Amino acid sequence: MIPLAHQKVIRDRMALADPRPQNPNLDGCCVEEISVNEASTVILTYEYLGTMPNATLACYGLRSATSNLLGAVCFNRGGGPRALDVLGPEYRFPIVVLARGCCVHWAPRNAASFLIRHACRLASKAYGWVAFIAYADPEAGELGTV
Repeated sequence: MIPLAHQKVIRDRMALADPRPQNPNLDGCCVEEISVNEASTVILTYEYLGTMPNATLACYGLRSATSNLLGAVCFNRGGGPRALDVLGPEYRFPIVVLARGCCVHWAPRNAASFLIRHACRLASKAYGWVAFIAYADPEAGELGTV
């Protein structure tokens, strides 16, 4: 039996403590750049590592139609040299790591995929990043899919 992902366990626990109905869909939701401070309100509660990444370069948040923060992702330069050289050492600058990311327990289904897709597009336009690396941690029950 595959263990439940840490974020699923946390979302289920939070849903018991704060039984909000799940947003039915992503209608009216948007993704925008947010501060590290605002991202930390979600990341520190729901993310497996329970910390913000070092040297965060940018954070993006998923907002509901009523402006509630439903999720956050953070990018940094982390990752080993081999990972950052995936396109060749001369292209290291436009590569970043999706260092943290999670959604609240009342976020709609597929919120994480929506957030990541739009955050990468916005970050590419704003910062010129062309490649994004993300890691899955088996100790957190992560499979590498969203």
